[in-house]
This record gives sequence, C-alpha cells and structure tokens, in this order.
Amino acid sequence: MTRFAFLPALLAALATPARADPPKSFGLAVSPVGVWAATRVGDGLTAGYSMGLDWDYRRQGDWLSMGGHLASSALFMEATPLRVRWGPAVEPVRPFVGVGTSFLLPWVHSPEAARADAALRLGAEVSAGVDVTINRVVYLAGEGRYQNFSASADLFSAHRQEIVSGYLGVGFRL
Repeated sequence: MTRFAFLPALLAALATPARADPPKSFGLAVSPVGVWAATRVGDGLTAGYSMGLDWDYRRQGDWLSMGGHLASSALFMEATPLRVRWGPAVEPVRPFVGVGTSFLLPWVHSPEAARADAALRLGAEVSAGVDVTINRVVYLAGEGRYQNFSASADLFSAHRQEIVSGYLGVGFRL
C-alpha cells in the first residue's frame, strides 16, 4: 500500500514547475540584400553587393545578446564570430547597438598593396539595427555596420581599411 501512496506524491513533484526561467532564443537571419563601401580596395573607395548570415542568442526579455555574422562579396569575406548587442527588451520592434571583433579575408589584393600586407586582417566592428518580430518564429532584420581593419600584420598599424555596410534579411528563431 505504501508503494501506491508514493506514486501520487512523485507525480505531483514532477508536475510542479521549478523556477520559470525566460525562454532562450537562438535567431538565425539570412540577408540576401547587402551593400557595402570599402576604402583601400583597388582605387580609393569601392562599393558592391553582398550576402550575409547572422546569428544571435538571447533570453526573452533580456537587454543583452551575443552572436555574430558572416558576409561575403566578390572582393572579400568578413566575419565577426563574437559580438555583443545591447537593446531594450521590447517587442515587436527591438532596436540594438553592438560591438565585436572582426576578420577580413580579401579575395583580391590591390595592386598597390605592399608585400607585408596581411592576407587575413583583424579589426573591430560597431553596428546598429533593428529586429521586427512577425510571429513567434519569424522576424525581419536590418543592420548597419562600420568595420575598421589593419591592412598589415601589425594590429595597430596606421595603414587601415574601413568597410561600411548595410543588410536586410529575414530571420528564424530556433
């Protein structure tokens, strides 16, 4: 008889929710529409089209999130594997600003580049944008970025390359 008295107590303990943490969210945005302008590519200022993939992880209701992005164009590929975003925890429109460390891999080297120029360049990024929630899973994403890279092996070199870019896309919460 004591076995049967233990079973309802066990089921009641399992059914009682522990502490209710806000749900976590991993967002993945595909941005087929991207534009950029870069200095020190070929002759002076160069512009073009790009595509990007963006990821973001945050708990619902938090003002801080972590993520990154990868974008590629005909002249270079750039990536920010880790960035931090801040923004109010409002829905359905969530504006944000962010900072991160970026890498740039040029596909084409400029003719005036010195031999000491680095193939893989390290730099920093600041960004601002907005996510607009459509439903629980789908959202629209828009972001503008400013990136500044060292054009040589010395991270603090005065020889710099700058990229200003903007991306529009659609995201999915997983």
